[in-house]
Amino acid sequence: MNILADMYGLTDVPYIGTLGLVCVVTILSYVIFKRNTTIFSSQGIPGPRPFPLVGNLPEMRRLGLKHYEVWSKKYGKVYGVFIGAFPVLFVNDLDILRQITVKEFNNFTDRVTDIGGSEDTIGKGVFFLGGSDWKRVRNIITPAFSSGKIKLMFGMMNERAIKLTENLMDTAGNDGYVIMGDAFGAFTIDVIAATAFGLDIDSQRNPDDPFYKICKKLFGRLKIENPLFLVLLTFPFLIKIMVKLSG
Repeated sequence: MNILADMYGLTDVPYIGTLGLVCVVTILSYVIFKRNTTIFSSQGIPGPRPFPLVGNLPEMRRLGLKHYEVWSKKYGKVYGVFIGAFPVLFVNDLDILRQITVKEFNNFTDRVTDIGGSEDTIGKGVFFLGGSDWKRVRNIITPAFSSGKIKLMFGMMNERAIKLTENLMDTAGNDGYVIMGDAFGAFTIDVIAATAFGLDIDSQRNPDDPFYKICKKLFGRLKIENPLFLVLLTFPFLIKIMVKLSG
């Protein structure tokens, strides 16, 4: 270590050790990733070839939402991709979807990953639970999404949609411009606030609303461009570690 440090003018030996550890972890992750890429090919499932560590994220970012159409035409109604190190199976066949979501629903209960563990609040969410815990929580929240409850939400959604339309027409009438991502983002948050939390906010006209600012900050951190987001997708085991350290 001292020879390397002197050779490159580095006197901080621990830094060299840390760098070496990062290199070892990166190499091991690459080996594991390459082994995981055979998950689909070994079962005859087609799909785009993933890049090392980041999977198909670069191509998904380049194509945007068109990647559904492009890959469906190229690989068929069932194909596999990698979002970072996570293998994801895309199914566009109605008969298979019916089999998954109705006939054999009990065999497809688990979510993509368990990020927190049973002792953490976020880990108890329905999106992250699996097995019997997931089934118990789902049975609790299912009544909130009955057809009658959803119909009651239509009025709230319609009110916010009318506000969105009025805002767009006012801006167009004044020869202004609209950042559509921000406009529809505010509309979505207004709907979530009303239907899920019982809050009557108007972030479309008041971008300084505290609820809107917190949501925007949260979702801003989940963008694919966020380096931390890419790191967590590449090294899934870090998710649990980060949750425990933050808690």
